[in-house]
Amino acid sequence: MQQEHEHHRLLDLSSHHNQTHDDSSSSFVGQADNSSHHHHHHQPITTTPKYTRRQQDRTTQPSLWNTKEFYVYYLVFMFCIPYMFRTAHDASSVDNPNYEKYQHLLSDGFFGYKLDNSDGQWRGFRNNLPTLLIVVSIYIPLSHLFTAFFVPSKTTNSLKSPQQPLVRTYFFLAFSAIYLYFMYGNSILKIMLIVSTNYAIAKLGRNARWMPVATWAFNIAILFLNEGYKGYNFSDVHEALTWLDDNTGMDRRWDVHFNFTMLRLVSYNLDYYWSFNSDHELALEDRDRTPSNDKERVSQPAFAGDYCFTYYVAFALYAPLYVAGPIMTFNDFISQLRYPKTIPTKTLLMWVARLIFSLLTMEFVNHYMYMVAISKTQAWDDDTILQIAMIALFNLVLIWLKLLIIWRFFRLWALLDGIEAPENMIRCWGSWPYYRHLCAVGAVGNILLMITANLVGFCTGLEGTKMLIAEMFSSTQGYITLLGCLGAIFVCAQIQFEVRESEKRRGLFLNC
Repeated sequence: MQQEHEHHRLLDLSSHHNQTHDDSSSSFVGQADNSSHHHHHHQPITTTPKYTRRQQDRTTQPSLWNTKEFYVYYLVFMFCIPYMFRTAHDASSVDNPNYEKYQHLLSDGFFGYKLDNSDGQWRGFRNNLPTLLIVVSIYIPLSHLFTAFFVPSKTTNSLKSPQQPLVRTYFFLAFSAIYLYFMYGNSILKIMLIVSTNYAIAKLGRNARWMPVATWAFNIAILFLNEGYKGYNFSDVHEALTWLDDNTGMDRRWDVHFNFTMLRLVSYNLDYYWSFNSDHELALEDRDRTPSNDKERVSQPAFAGDYCFTYYVAFALYAPLYVAGPIMTFNDFISQLRYPKTIPTKTLLMWVARLIFSLLTMEFVNHYMYMVAISKTQAWDDDTILQIAMIALFNLVLIWLKLLIIWRFFRLWALLDGIEAPENMIRCWGSWPYYRHLCAVGAVGNILLMITANLVGFCTGLEGTKMLIAEMFSSTQGYITLLGCLGAIFVCAQIQFEVRESEKRRGLFLNC
């Protein structure tokens, strides 16, 4: 399944089209905006787009799987991967003298093993996963029943008319209100105040040049204020509102998850602003044509009436993507409601299987080695340089795997609802149009930089990293460890490149 998700085009403040756009003086669903100007739709623009899309390289190379070069790689691969796991396991085993320093962070796991559940973000997701599954199992049937009874069939063109309201947004709003109230209690009032203020900026600014600047300034200021005041208290506004602080729902820190909402608020305002200045507005008579690709869904402005308050709130608070994204643009969201996608059952089953496999992998790693607990307590005294390097590497792996699972869970929830959000965890190697060995060398440098950053940020800290580097270059063992790591990463990069080439030879061109 080829997923091409394009970001917004760059804002060109120097070129404006003096078109009359319908201003929203009403927030009722499906009603076109009214203004003192003539009520009309955008006029078709015939201007050729100012940019060209970089074409994906689809040329293939002969297979290298049966070459002598790759036979050597297989031997290195078969030795290094198990040895890396064994080294990391030894660094966190019961027999390691540092075990007593972090064993208090471990909890009872499966099959008599201890479990490293000390990562706060992962612990919150893992512990609440049963509840999330119940919510999804309630939401999906209700959403499909609502669609079956109240939404026009895909075979009709009624959804493609600006006069036809997107009634699915009614369900989104109702469920989101209940969902967010259970999660954050009365703090939903704070969320709505911020969301409404951002909407007011968009409608007051319209196509004024200050509107994007004001949007970014407001939302960035809100992020800092949220962090500084820890989500605010009603009692700080007035003593009479103190009783509202008693109900904070399941999670008092509503502001932590609001970061994703902020990006959706910015997306709405900028899409609304760009709808006045679009080079890619399609003629009204072409609006019965379903967008041919995901890029069109992002770049093609919605109908003027679609930029109303109801659709805006439904987009900003859409339950499946509220907590952790992924982020999709307002234009894309509305396009998928007006021109619904057909997501094959095979694709959904594939994503379910991939999520389950990722969850099982995470459980295995957290039962087999305790990298997060070690890094939290800095329990690596007298460990070898290789063991410390593996602690850093597997911390990096666990961070990546944790985010992959969280983001893909909520993306799968949206997919089951018929909304395809962009994939965050895209592949980090693709079809690089350069010499293969040079690419592998570049991959080695890139991975070493990530490991170093992970050491500084999550493991040994700046001073500890300096000490590790000094030890690595001050002993024969350090040089041997460094050369071994460089060679192993080089081999892994070469094999990964060939995996991608094999997919291309089979006609698969995937981003994720």
